[in-house]
Amino acid sequence: MEVQNQMKFLFVRLVHFLGIIFLDKKLKANYSQEYKNILLIRLDEIGDVVLMTPLLREMRSNYPEADITLIVKPQVYNLVELCPYVNKVMTFDRYEGRFSFIFNIIKAFRYAKVFLWKEKYDLVIVPRWDTDHYGASFLAFFSGGIERLAYSETVNVGKQLLNRGYDRFFTKVFHTSDIKHEVLRNLDWINFLGGKVKNYSLELWSNKEDRKVCNSFGGESKNCFRIAVVTSAGAKRKEWDINNFIDLIQRIRSKKNVEIVLLGGGYNTYKLGEILKKSCKVEYDFIGKTTLRETVEILKTCSCFIGCDTGPMHLAAACGLSGVTFFVNKNSIVEQYGLDTAKRFGPWNSHIVTFEPKLMSSGCENGCKKEFAHCINQITVDDVYEKLKNILNI
Repeated sequence: MEVQNQMKFLFVRLVHFLGIIFLDKKLKANYSQEYKNILLIRLDEIGDVVLMTPLLREMRSNYPEADITLIVKPQVYNLVELCPYVNKVMTFDRYEGRFSFIFNIIKAFRYAKVFLWKEKYDLVIVPRWDTDHYGASFLAFFSGGIERLAYSETVNVGKQLLNRGYDRFFTKVFHTSDIKHEVLRNLDWINFLGGKVKNYSLELWSNKEDRKVCNSFGGESKNCFRIAVVTSAGAKRKEWDINNFIDLIQRIRSKKNVEIVLLGGGYNTYKLGEILKKSCKVEYDFIGKTTLRETVEILKTCSCFIGCDTGPMHLAAACGLSGVTFFVNKNSIVEQYGLDTAKRFGPWNSHIVTFEPKLMSSGCENGCKKEFAHCINQITVDDVYEKLKNILNI
């Protein structure tokens, strides 16, 4: 692994050297403090983009006349397609497979040449604080933007190792290792640029077409309490055992008239949903059947959310739902820089209550590293049900 990382670093140095030569005129363009053309690159997952929505709004507030472009991964495009604070939303689809590191550098260069050079950006920002697994740094460099800003490769141990040499791709990097919620970290970019933050709230956008999905069950329920349930997460170690979900739902049903709505996507979510449906009555199963914006509209008809630390949890928080969610790591985890903790990634300004393991298991003192549900299953059904009794007025 050490040899591989060293080879990767040497390749990064070569890319930077060749880029400086090829993009010489673009990278030495006349500096201007007035940002008229701004590029934001956020190739992260659903939850990360939801937590970035305040930044999009505040960028527009501070630069009302600027032309703002946002680049996201294709899977997230539907979520930000209608964002009123950007002039254009584009997608960059990474290659996944063998030699992906090299192929994605080539792909980023070609993408920049076709779509970005003609725009002549004054300012390019990569807001991500964690390790750049997505190649956003290469895209920012190849864009030829006059000012290119990012968090330094030195802000955490993982980034120092896996993104070594990446600071060279930017005209200015920021060194901050403090642990804070991702909404606040995103909004730090406004402070770095000398602007003012007026509104810290999350925001989502949809249209009439998205709301049609609610016609399948008549919109908001008048007769019972509707609960949105998401059983899966981005990694199996972050998934509360499906039998816990079953036990919890059965206890709720024994005390209260409720409707269960299953949400989420992907094969694992579908598989867990099928297991749950064998033991619990489920009124509406939307797993893999809705767009992100349609999911938002369904969540708006619900009164409660039960689920893991995943994108739909952040959507539920933005919709103002109450409920519970489960995190794999304790907030006291320091070595992993708050990775997978509620302190950094919890539901923002929300009535959704977060649960975490009481004690990290042996070998996971600095964060759960298992490839299966492990530390998270220390969260008991009894504890969760006690909290839901208040939320559901049981």
